[in-house]
Amino acid sequence: MRITVDIVRPPGIQLAPSAVCRVQLRDATYVDDTSPVLAETVIPVADIASEILATVTLDAPDADRISPSNLNIWVHLDICASARVTEDDFVTTQAYTVPGGVHPTVRVEVNPAGGKR
Repeated sequence: MRITVDIVRPPGIQLAPSAVCRVQLRDATYVDDTSPVLAETVIPVADIASEILATVTLDAPDADRISPSNLNIWVHLDICASARVTEDDFVTTQAYTVPGGVHPTVRVEVNPAGGKR
């Protein structure tokens, strides 16, 4: 399965050129356990001034065995490129399931990891 993910800029924030996006496709069938990561990519933010911060394509051959409604996209907008979620970063805070189809596209929004802005 190949999935395209568009990461939307959070309103009113300034980004450093060092900001990166970590995008994961997770198997959400593990209700009471950590969801396994089926595909992941980490890329620099393409355009720190654009509405779409980055567009990534995830290739996940193992995802073909799972219903798209059980696949979730998780995004971490890492402001200082520390490789861990800090209160200044942004993450997805809702489930973004994958629509069906041959090459679906998912548009995701990220929110403050610290819960305030």
